[in-house]
Amino acid sequence: MVAIAEIQKFFFEAMLQGWAGGAAKTEMPGMPDFKKIEYEHDGFKLLDCYSKSLGSRFSGGWTVIWFEGIPVWMMSYSGQYDPVAIPLLKEALKASYEHRRFEGGRGPVNFSRNGLTYSNQTGNWKFEQFDGREAIHRIDDGRYLGHHQYSGHILIGTR
Repeated sequence: MVAIAEIQKFFFEAMLQGWAGGAAKTEMPGMPDFKKIEYEHDGFKLLDCYSKSLGSRFSGGWTVIWFEGIPVWMMSYSGQYDPVAIPLLKEALKASYEHRRFEGGRGPVNFSRNGLTYSNQTGNWKFEQFDGREAIHRIDDGRYLGHHQYSGHILIGTR
């Protein structure tokens, strides 16, 4: 089987090529209003699927990693974001991925740009099992602009 460290290494590589990195998304056959981003390399495959219905701020999705056709890791996330918060969300996620810091598979504890602030809180950030909540607020008045709750875990046995 594959080592957890190798799965995590692939996670960062794939996520930098994914949504936060500006990857093209495609429709998911048989799943209206779902988009997907796929990335494959050296026997690994990542599939990031999410939905945001037209006219809604609510979204949800999941990310799964396979190694040689066997699912080995997954994460799910859901919540809502004001469209003005999306650029900061992408920047925050990309910052964690570029620095290879696993912070629940999401962005750093704190990240601010252009009058907005991103925060990430968790009870557990081990790659093997994690959960938490991220949120974005305006800095000047603290106005809430959205959040995602997330959780995930390894899908293979560990010794």
